[in-house]
Amino acid sequence: TYHERTFAKGDRLLFTRNNNDLDVKNGSLGTIQEISRNNIKVALDTEEEEPRTLSFSPHLYPFIDNGWATTIHKS
Repeated sequence: TYHERTFAKGDRLLFTRNNNDLDVKNGSLGTIQEISRNNIKVALDTEEEEPRTLSFSPHLYPFIDNGWATTIHKS
């Protein structure tokens, strides 16, 4: 079932499908740094001091969800 999601700067974001081009895995988490209709910039959670950021079009990669309520299986 498809549910429309809304996102804003500062929201936690969950990636729900592997993507080698973006270098994200199903279950990757990050925080939205910038958002517009055609682009989302995210700082990914990493073990490194400096967070890794990436930008993508939500129209080309719609496999995202709110990241504030992941299950134990995703954690």
